[in-house]
Amino acid sequence: MCTKTIHYVNLAKDGVNNMSYTKQVNSFADNLVFHYAKQRSSGFYKLDINEISDFELNDFAHIIMSSDEGLASEATGPDNPAYQKAMLPALITYLKDTTDKDNEILFNKIWREGVTSYFYNIMQELIDEHCNDRIHNEDSLSGFYNNPSVDRSEMHWRGY
Repeated sequence: MCTKTIHYVNLAKDGVNNMSYTKQVNSFADNLVFHYAKQRSSGFYKLDINEISDFELNDFAHIIMSSDEGLASEATGPDNPAYQKAMLPALITYLKDTTDKDNEILFNKIWREGVTSYFYNIMQELIDEHCNDRIHNEDSLSGFYNNPSVDRSEMHWRGY
């Protein structure tokens, strides 16, 4: 009988499992993992958001914001640390002269980066969760089943 031990990561303490994300958000995270995650020598998949293009991160932020108005409001207001430092000053500068194309370009860049960076932790948690799902799905398709320990600190996989 084949057995391997997987250390179970409890993401609920970080808040990812305490929130329910739409099918579209989860599908996008799963798609990123499928296309970009790399299997490490440990057998686990890993994908860091720094390995994802800005275009895709902006799209991910867009999908999260579209699915949760509360998060969208936080990301575009004073709850976002980038708001006071960069976003509000860029808005004030832009509104001072809306005909200046350089101000417009800078405003768009700063707001896009500020809003997207607000979601980095959520994005990474979702990606980590989907990386974990990917290894479990592959093991399941390979004829393994999991048997969590009593305290759920480890997963023991056994072959059929």
